[in-house]
Amino acid sequence: MAALRPFDRPFPEFGYSESRWTAFQRCPRAYFLRVYQAWQGWAAPAGTASALAYRLKRTTTMPALLGTVLHDAATTAVDAVLREGRPPALDVMMTTARDSLNAVWQAARGAHTSYLVNARCPRGTMLEEFLYGDEPTGPSLARYRDRLAFLMDTLWRCDALWEEVRSAGSAHVFVPPPFGAITWRDPRLTVGSVTLFAAPDLVTRNPSHIVITDLKTGRGDGVVDQLLTYATALADGLLPNVTATMPMSGQVVALGDGADSVTRCGFDADDLAAARTRLVENINVLSARQLDPDANVPQPMVTFRMRTDVRDCARCAFRGLCHPQLYPLAVRQTPSGGKAA
Repeated sequence: MAALRPFDRPFPEFGYSESRWTAFQRCPRAYFLRVYQAWQGWAAPAGTASALAYRLKRTTTMPALLGTVLHDAATTAVDAVLREGRPPALDVMMTTARDSLNAVWQAARGAHTSYLVNARCPRGTMLEEFLYGDEPTGPSLARYRDRLAFLMDTLWRCDALWEEVRSAGSAHVFVPPPFGAITWRDPRLTVGSVTLFAAPDLVTRNPSHIVITDLKTGRGDGVVDQLLTYATALADGLLPNVTATMPMSGQVVALGDGADSVTRCGFDADDLAAARTRLVENINVLSARQLDPDANVPQPMVTFRMRTDVRDCARCAFRGLCHPQLYPLAVRQTPSGGKAA
């Protein structure tokens, strides 16, 4: 019998990422909906739980969209620095970022009335704000415009980052794909292996060590575990020519705090060993929720508990599935006008 293609599997491959672990800690039910219920929702009949979960999983919010636009701008800037020694002009970067933001805004505004009910899941990005009836107002859009301008200016002025890219050179600068992953193994795992997702924003290699950079549009607090997960994946084969014996360090560029807000931390062998132990522990917690670890068959959804205070659900994309009376999906027939930025 021929092996199933990845997307033909009845259940997804078992995977781990820091975002999945955070989602599980915040709300096991939302984790179940995102990982299991949404699986194959792209082919499920419109209106079914699987189709709705998949469509809601694909949504984003205005703050998250700002982050995506900034990360795209950073990637473009890295390419320009490697080619020309400097990032593009600020007004060019700003125009591109604003156009990207507006393109998503306009596409979502025109499609939100049918996004949840179309027989085929529409392409493109849908903004959660439209689906739940709390579309940003004029004043809030003005704040997003101002925020975008501040973040782009901060990114453009990250001189230390651009100098690091220039010094490393194109042969030693890596921008991993958004869904970079490796098959990860450890004898302490209760499953044979796990797909470890790790996509640092930027990795540079100079003669002395590897530097892992994580860009944040907000504050840079609480990201050491994320950096160490990246370091573990790099040491275990995420990128070519990087090995566990190479000294590594991490840095968080918190764009929301200004161009000079860079937090740096070095990693030694003990740090990486502790990171591996933490990953094993977290992965084993998730694998304990499986009925069949080999096929990644989960326990029933009811065993993935909801949060006890429903007010905590107010910013969850799946709130319309879990609490339709409190958070109805408002699919309006008359989209309002305006631009995002």
